[in-house]
Amino acid sequence: MNGLQTSIGIAVLTIAASSQGQEKPYDFIISFDECKTPISALVLTESEPITVFDGDTFFLMCTQQAKRVVCEYKFSNGANSSKANIQDYALIADVPPYLMFGAENGSDYVVVNKPAQSAGLISRQLGETYVGAKVCHGFYSTYEQLQEASETPQ
Repeated sequence: MNGLQTSIGIAVLTIAASSQGQEKPYDFIISFDECKTPISALVLTESEPITVFDGDTFFLMCTQQAKRVVCEYKFSNGANSSKANIQDYALIADVPPYLMFGAENGSDYVVVNKPAQSAGLISRQLGETYVGAKVCHGFYSTYEQLQEASETPQ
């Protein structure tokens, strides 16, 4: 099973588990299954001043509401987020084929190519001794597409 098939399978299971008793819990889901986090030290160091880590993978389950996109985070490893699991984003553009939204403070930026079912995320990070960014690539699907996939025999 390749990464895309795994992402689709996990997304279908996540939607199924989340939708118990609800007609349509989300408009779309993004499974960010590959993330890299380059970090730059903010102190003088004899070791590498720039380090790249694998980032935690996660899902965004989102509902689009006029000029807002509200998303629930679910981390693939089951870990809880250090921030709230619900994020309210500003809709930047919904111009086919792209959907773009981000945090009002500029910390997160998401771009979706709907026909390609692909998405990217850039998230800024700042600590006392480092600055960095998390860059992720993922699979995008509408709720209806996932429902159809879950009903199709494999």
